[in-house]
Amino acid sequence: MNKNNLLWLTAVAVHTYLFYNQAQGYNAPVFSLVLIVLVGAGHRALLFIRYWWMGATMQLIASIAVAWHVSAWLQIIYVCSLLVFVGLTYAPRSSLHLAWLNGIVGAFMGGFATHLPVLRKDFSALTGKTFQGLFRFKPSFLVFPFSVTTAFYFLYNWANPAFSVDISFFTTHINFLFIGAILIGMVWLCPLFFPWGIESAVEEDFKRKDELVRIRKVKKGILTLVLRYQNQQGVLLFGMLNALISCFILFNVLQMLIPDFQQTPKGFSEQVHEGFNALLISILSAIWLIVYYFKANQNFYPKRQRLVQLALLWIALNGLLTVFTFYKNSLYIDVFGLTFKRIWVYVALGLTFGGLFFTFIKIIYLKSNWYLIRRTSWLVYFVLICYGLVDWDRLITWYNIKEAKNLDMGYITELGPTKLPYLLELIQQKDARIVGFENKIKTQIRNWKYTHRQQEDWQSRTVDEDWLRKIMIEQ
Repeated sequence: MNKNNLLWLTAVAVHTYLFYNQAQGYNAPVFSLVLIVLVGAGHRALLFIRYWWMGATMQLIASIAVAWHVSAWLQIIYVCSLLVFVGLTYAPRSSLHLAWLNGIVGAFMGGFATHLPVLRKDFSALTGKTFQGLFRFKPSFLVFPFSVTTAFYFLYNWANPAFSVDISFFTTHINFLFIGAILIGMVWLCPLFFPWGIESAVEEDFKRKDELVRIRKVKKGILTLVLRYQNQQGVLLFGMLNALISCFILFNVLQMLIPDFQQTPKGFSEQVHEGFNALLISILSAIWLIVYYFKANQNFYPKRQRLVQLALLWIALNGLLTVFTFYKNSLYIDVFGLTFKRIWVYVALGLTFGGLFFTFIKIIYLKSNWYLIRRTSWLVYFVLICYGLVDWDRLITWYNIKEAKNLDMGYITELGPTKLPYLLELIQQKDARIVGFENKIKTQIRNWKYTHRQQEDWQSRTVDEDWLRKIMIEQ
């Protein structure tokens, strides 16, 4: 048995021990760490490739998030991170979306089906001529003889019921769920040690370079005329847009400084919501316009300096508008409290700011649109995984009780179970803010204690569950 087969079977054994009949919890980071070590031992060349380490780190962070406070959303993110890791093991320098696609194709039978003929050959060599005749045939060759023989067995059993085989031993002594767990592990872990993916897609992806290349197929005179027209149009457009966004930012600043200047009948909450939506559309449009006016040979036009200056100013003003929206969102939180919607506003603002930064890099260093797509996709992937590291239910409850000027207790009671210790403390203090919600909170506490009266195996436990058990049950 070669080294990779041994590493593969070791990974299957670890996977089965950690996850069979268990939920995701502490088993996730243990498995991820073991998996990184085993894959690195099987493919030493990957240890020197940065993108493979990025994929390995991302799935390790996702596993830590799962062990901290598991949820359905985090479980999906963790599985996706494992699929990306599978894809990057096959083609470590591929784009993130292609790595995810190769991970899906490889993990769902593609890698195992490709490796199966090799496995049968190795098994035949290992066992000598004992099973050589059997493995010479394809599985489809054996289906018909076995099916017909089985049919005749039932026919004879019907003729004489005493002619039967007692299969109760197999149904009572063989754990088919356990065997299924082993087979599932063998299938989806196979491409990590015997990489397989869509080779044509990887080759096409490698052709899409991050650096721009000048196109010289068009006649020089015609090309110069087209570039000059696009350049002049872009200068006019970005000049007008910069003037407009400058007036908009100035108007918003005046509204903040001079309350009487505020004439809109809309409330503060509606203003913040609509302001964020408008900002998001504005920045996405800004990035699209820059991609359009800095395509192909326009980046090599000798008289592009004015267009570059105006585009960079457009990026800077959109960044300033992002900071301004960030500030308004903070004011909203200070008054009305922290919610998931407000948290996602912060996340979206961070992503848009990152998108503007990569657009800036694209213009300055003559990068392609594929550079922008790849960097932005990695940024989104990183932010989504790191988002899972925080127990937002617990943070929202703590912040709103301690800091918010207006506490929405109805919203707080709908959050996850990590809110319960803080609400229990309010009950013990007889806080006036829980009037009308006390019975609901006590019911939630009793239900949690009842469903967690027996401690799970260490594989299925999480940091939050142990923390809650220590406060709610053991004390």
